[in-house]
Amino acid sequence: MSLNTTSHKLLFKLILVLFSYQFSFSQTATDSPYSRFGLGNIESGGFVQNVGMGSAFIGLQNDTLIPLFINPGNPASYPGIRLTSFEVGVKYTNTTYISSEESVKKHRSNFNYISMGFPMGKRMGLVATMQPYSLVGYKVISTSAVSNIGNVKNQYEGDGGLNRVLLGVGFKPFINKHGKFLN
Repeated sequence: MSLNTTSHKLLFKLILVLFSYQFSFSQTATDSPYSRFGLGNIESGGFVQNVGMGSAFIGLQNDTLIPLFINPGNPASYPGIRLTSFEVGVKYTNTTYISSEESVKKHRSNFNYISMGFPMGKRMGLVATMQPYSLVGYKVISTSAVSNIGNVKNQYEGDGGLNRVLLGVGFKPFINKHGKFLN
């Protein structure tokens, strides 16, 4: 398989989009005080179609739905990509944190994923995806009394997280060979 200039342009656009998307993660995507521990809040990793079905990645194949659907959790579905596909997800969260002293409501919206899928003939498909693996975003303030000093206010603050980049190729070795098994 030789790459022509159209393929080079397409690959360049994919790399450009993925790197520009990295900068959109600079916003704080969570306000959870629990994201302070470990890697932060671990994200589900699903796209909107998968999350809508209870994170069932294997239940969907590209040729059974609209042709522009990308299923990142099932590489066997990549050969079903019929057209070059581009998918972006946005996440909105509405959270209420309640303590013994107060109640705080937080609203957040942020980019959740970006993915591109390419057909590579009738038997192959390629998918490149970037999405968050974990989210960190907290601001915790505590006040304590220290002898000989008085009240001390401690503020713990942090944001960030980890991202994952996925690159997958799916190959369909037995194209149109299932007919003899149906009889």
